[in-house]
Amino acid sequence: MGLGMILILMLTGCLGRKSEPIVVTQPVVVKSNVPIQARPKQLQLTDVRWYVVSETNLDDFLAKFKEEEGLLAFMAISAQGYENLAMTIADMRRYILQQKDIILYYEQALDNAPDDAGLPQE
Repeated sequence: MGLGMILILMLTGCLGRKSEPIVVTQPVVVKSNVPIQARPKQLQLTDVRWYVVSETNLDDFLAKFKEEEGLLAFMAISAQGYENLAMTIADMRRYILQQKDIILYYEQALDNAPDDAGLPQE
C-alpha cells in the first residue's frame, strides 16, 4: 500500500499547479548612431621638373641647369627603376580608390539603415 500511495501522489502531484504564463518576445531594432566623418581636404600637389639627359645632350643640360638652379646636383634613376616607380604609383592609386569605395559602401549602408518598421529609409 505504501508503494501505491507514493505512485498516486507522484502522478497527481502536478495537477493542482497553475500553468506558467506564456512569454512573448518582441524583437527591437536598435539603430546605430555612427557619425559620418568629413572627407579629408584635397591634395595640394606641386610640380616636379623631370629632365631626360643622355650623352648627346649632357653638356647643354649642365650649362642650362647651372644657370637656372645655381647648384648642380643629380638624382638618377634607371629605366627599370622608373618603370617600377610608375607601377608602384599605379598600385597606390588602385588601393586608394578601393578604400574610397569601401568607405562609400559603409556610409551608404548607415544612411539606408532600416527604420523601426524594418523598411529602408529613403
